[in-house]
Amino acid sequence: MEQENSHIFGPVPSRRLGYSLGVDILPLKTCNLNCVYCELGRTNRETNRRKAWVGADVILPEIERALKNTGRIDFITFSGSGEPTLNTELGTMIRAIKKMTSIPVAVITNGTLLWLPEVRNDVAEADLVLPSLDAASRVAFKKINRPHGTLELEKIIDGLVAFRHEYNGPIWLEILLARGFNDNPEEIDALVQAVRRIQPDKVQLNTVVRPPAEADIKPLSHAELVALQRKFGDRAEVIAHFEAGRQMNQSQDVEAEVCALCARRPVTLDEIVTSLGFSKDEVDRAIAALVFDGRLAALPHGRKVYYTVPRDRARDVFPQDYFAE
Repeated sequence: MEQENSHIFGPVPSRRLGYSLGVDILPLKTCNLNCVYCELGRTNRETNRRKAWVGADVILPEIERALKNTGRIDFITFSGSGEPTLNTELGTMIRAIKKMTSIPVAVITNGTLLWLPEVRNDVAEADLVLPSLDAASRVAFKKINRPHGTLELEKIIDGLVAFRHEYNGPIWLEILLARGFNDNPEEIDALVQAVRRIQPDKVQLNTVVRPPAEADIKPLSHAELVALQRKFGDRAEVIAHFEAGRQMNQSQDVEAEVCALCARRPVTLDEIVTSLGFSKDEVDRAIAALVFDGRLAALPHGRKVYYTVPRDRARDVFPQDYFAE
């Protein structure tokens, strides 16, 4: 189960991956994009520099412990506080995990560095790759993803095409659509053309669900997503809700585990109960205490309330190497 001050989180119920054990290999929040919709908030460490931000010698023992102490895991997933391909030890970690367990390994990536052969080699070690592509024009790319100044959209799409030619495993391409940013007919047509070049196994249409980095970002309706799905062909799907059963948890430190989960992304009360395995009453009491003393913030979004750890309290939850320069 979730460990306080750990690089491993979950398993969390995921709409795409079932129960996903998250592996977080970057300091908070290290990315080469600053997407307007990001549920982790704005990028405070914007970089395109690849290095061993958090080493395999730190990550692998934590995964070994998690595999011994955790319930159902459908995927071990590299995701979390930033873009995992920025870590040069990603491939080493994946290879080592695959020697530990038969649980499949997934990489959730923004796909921006797949034009680099060494990144394609690292990511190709995974059993499933889930890149994203939210825009196929430079204007929309800058508007919705707010990229690092060295990134070029044409190179990114070429990298996705090259990866498809080299990688024999499944590629599920996510396209997140936000109203007024990348949903106009011209942009959709450009995305359709890019998808035809990339040839992913699935095209997964998504929209803003959790509280985004910028408060004025609006989602598309389910009906609108379904209408757009037809344009992308038979491989396209609208990401569905994952119906999760409760995990079991023997831990007594409810508040610590709730904080550790909410630090990674905004989550609802029901998601906390499902992921951590505590009773609803236990989670309710923990949330009330944590909100009261400022360790959690409640964010109304749509018809739900999401809980997250404020940035100024992140040091209480994350390992200290999450704040290393």
